[in-house]
Amino acid sequence: MEGDRKYLTAAVVFAFCCGAAAVFFHVKTESAIDAYNSEILGYRRDIEKISRFKTSHKNIDEDMANLAKRHFRVATMLPDRTDEEKTVEFLRELAGDTGLYLLAIKADKERLDEEKKNYTQKFTVRVRGDYFHILDFLKELSTNDDFYDIKKMNLENDNGEITMEVEINCYCVKGEDGEE
Repeated sequence: MEGDRKYLTAAVVFAFCCGAAAVFFHVKTESAIDAYNSEILGYRRDIEKISRFKTSHKNIDEDMANLAKRHFRVATMLPDRTDEEKTVEFLRELAGDTGLYLLAIKADKERLDEEKKNYTQKFTVRVRGDYFHILDFLKELSTNDDFYDIKKMNLENDNGEITMEVEINCYCVKGEDGEE
């Protein structure tokens, strides 16, 4: 009888150890499954972003042809003067309309470009948003009736949120004193 107790105790301890091991491996497996699902979700988001990027850059030849047409039209039709207030308001509205958070706009004085024989006014715009809102902002800026030229762009990525600082030139024929 005493030998049976030893076997019974050993069987109970063995069953308890097997149960504990099964629970341990189940918990470990569940956490691994959660980690894999999270990783898969991240990959799905990356695939979606790549797909959106691909479709937004699909018509590059058409975009280049439109840019060439626009360049010719603008070269012959520069405005007489820049309107700083109107340009600042346009940039502020454009940032809001494209889903960006406007951090700052700075306008410099007009300056004469001796080589091109026109006046240039530089605007520095700092905005924050995601990649596709930045693309929308740049696309709307490039299709606007006024002529804006992006001279410098700096992008900073903070976990998918992008801060962009862009220097935009606006051109005109006459300076603020009215001289050509």
